[in-house]
Amino acid sequence: EAALACEGGLLWHREHLVVACANHACGGAPQLLFFARARPLDTAGDVQAVALAAPAVAMSCHDSELLVLCRNNVVYQYALFDALGVVQVSLRREASLAQAGVDARRVRSLQWVPSALFDARPAFLVHEGIELKVVCVGVGAEEGQPPSVAVVSGRVEFTITSGVNFGNMHSTVWWFSGSHLYAALISLEDFMEGGVGALVDSMEGGARHRHRRRRHVLRIRPEFFPVAISADRGMAVGIDQDWTLEEHAVIGLAKLPVRAKLYLHNILDHMLSDGAEQDALMYAACFEHLEFFPHAMEILLHEVLEREMDHFHQHRQHQLAVSDDATESDDAVVSDGVAAAAAAVINNDAAVLPRVVALLENFSAFHEIVVHCARKTEAAFWSHLFACVGGPEKFFRQCLNNSELETATQSLIILQTLEPASVNEDNILALLAKVVAAQNKDLCLEILRFVKMTSESDPTMKRLLTSLQKS
Repeated sequence: EAALACEGGLLWHREHLVVACANHACGGAPQLLFFARARPLDTAGDVQAVALAAPAVAMSCHDSELLVLCRNNVVYQYALFDALGVVQVSLRREASLAQAGVDARRVRSLQWVPSALFDARPAFLVHEGIELKVVCVGVGAEEGQPPSVAVVSGRVEFTITSGVNFGNMHSTVWWFSGSHLYAALISLEDFMEGGVGALVDSMEGGARHRHRRRRHVLRIRPEFFPVAISADRGMAVGIDQDWTLEEHAVIGLAKLPVRAKLYLHNILDHMLSDGAEQDALMYAACFEHLEFFPHAMEILLHEVLEREMDHFHQHRQHQLAVSDDATESDDAVVSDGVAAAAAAVINNDAAVLPRVVALLENFSAFHEIVVHCARKTEAAFWSHLFACVGGPEKFFRQCLNNSELETATQSLIILQTLEPASVNEDNILALLAKVVAAQNKDLCLEILRFVKMTSESDPTMKRLLTSLQKS
C-alpha cells in the first residue's frame, strides 16, 4: 500500500497477478505490474512493469489478450506470452473511444465482444455509469471513420462475460439491472460473424458494423444479488440478505448467505422456443454428468407445461366469451369450435412442449423426469403432457421394458387417472410380476398399498385386490 496505489483494478492472467496502479517508487507514474503467483507480493523484487500513457480506468483479460482503458479515452491492447515463468508483454494496437462519446472517468468496466473478427473489427463492451453499450472502432482503411455505438441496456449494475464453450454456444454476456439478470447468448455463428448481432439490433455509424438480425436476450429473476456465473454448472451465484432481530435486542443482526439459482433450463427453453432443437441438445449434453441435471430438466418441463396450459385456458375463455352471443341452436357449433380451438392451441407448430419432450428423450433419465414432473403438477395437465409423450400406457410399458420398476410404480396413479380400469389391471399384474422377479419387497408393498387404496372406489381394483389376497 505504501509502494503503489491501485487505480485500474486487478486481475489474474494464469500464474500472474496484473495490477494497474500508480507506482510511487517511480514518482506516481501509471504502470502495469505483473506479480508471479509463487513469489512474494513485493515491488522491491524483480517485478515486470509496463508504462502507461495515462492512469488506467478499467482492464480485462481474454485468453492472451489484455485490454486497458486509460483516462485519455484510449484502449490499449496487449498480447501476453508466458515464457519460463516470465510474462512477455507486447503492445498490439491503440483504439480511441473519444469520438464515441465515452467518458473514461465514468467507465466501470471494459470487455471485448467475443468475435472471431476482433483483430479486423474490434468491438468493445463498455459499462459507463449505468449504461451498457457496444462500441465498434475502425482499423486499417476504416480508421478515420467515427466509431459505431449501440446501447445494449440503459440500466446496468455490472456485467460478466462467460467464455466457456458448450455445444454450439461460444460465450455468454451477462448483465444485472438491479432486479433481473440478462444474458445474450453468442453462438459459434454469431462469434464468426462478429458477435455484435447477438447483443444489439443495429449499430449507428459505419456501414461495415451495421447488423439487422433480431436480438435474443434471456431474462432471469434471481431474487438475490448475483456476483458470479458458474458456467460449467449452469447456475448464477450470489448473496442474499438475512436479517434477524432477537428478543429484547436493540439492533438487528444481518447475515449474507450464499445463494445459487439454476439457469440451465432457462437457456434450453430459450433455444427451443427459437426452434434451435439441435443447439439445445448439444448444450444440454454438456451438463448431463451433473447430479442435478434431472432436476433442472424437471423444472424445464414443468414451466413449459404450465405456460402452454395457461395459454390454452386463456384461448378457451376467449372463445367462450365470443360464444355468449350465440343462440341455443348454435350450441353444437360453438362446442365444436371451442374443441377445435383447444386442439389448435395444444398441437400448433409453435408449441414448445413437444420439442422439450423430444429433447428429453435423448437422455437416460427421460422417464424419471416425466414422472417426477407429473406428480408435482396438477392432474388436469396430465392429459396434455402424456399426449406429447405418446400416451400413459405406452409410457408405462416403456418403463417396464427398460426395467425402470420404481418409475413404473410411481406412474400407476397417472395410469389410473387417464386410462380405463380394465387396462390398468393387466398393467399392474405385469408390473407386479417383474417386481416379484426382482425380489424388490418395498415396491411390492407400495403396489399393494396402491391397489388397496384405489379398490374403495374402483370395482376392478377391488376384484384385483381380492384375487391377490387369495394368491
